[in-house]
Parts: sequence; C-alpha cells; structure tokens
Amino acid sequence: MRETGDSVAIRLRRLGREVGARAGRGETLLDALLAAGGPVPHRCRQARCGRCRVWVAAGAAALAPPGEAERRRLGAAATGARLMCQARVAAPEAAAEVVVDA
Repeated sequence: MRETGDSVAIRLRRLGREVGARAGRGETLLDALLAAGGPVPHRCRQARCGRCRVWVAAGAAALAPPGEAERRRLGAAATGARLMCQARVAAPEAAAEVVVDA
C-alpha cells in the first residue's frame, strides 16, 4: 500500500455507488480505480471514446492539466470534465481527495 503522502485518495461516485482507491503521482484515475477492483466504465484508454468521462467534484488541484487529446475529445463546453484514462495525478499533496462523478 502506498504511503498517503505519495498518493491521493480517489472516489468515483456512479449510479448511487462509490468506488475508492489511492493513486500515486503519474497514475491515471482509471488505472487506480481498476486496480482497486471497481467497475469503471471505459473502452479505448486513448481519449477517443469518451466512455470514461467524469466531472471533478473535488480535488482538481491534485491532477495534471488536460493534454491535447483530452481537450480535443471533451471540447470547450466541458468545464470540470475529465477523462479518467487521461487524468493523471500530478500533485498528490495538493488535495486530500479527488472526487469524480460519472
């Protein structure tokens, strides 16, 4: 198990259920949640399908800014939206928890 200073808690809220995990620096939200055994919607892992789109409810400061592929897939109107396959932890110390809604 990771030390809490090296990782951040991730909580996915979907269809009235919650899945929790810890993600280390550089790890995607999708990889962390799948490793924790959570049923997480995804398909391509390349920012093409948009199936893993979520809205960040808390802890956005812990995530790296969206890359070009993610910005292109989400478009300008998707303020607060991220793709779990692309959203990487950059600063685990910046937030106690990242909460995303699917």
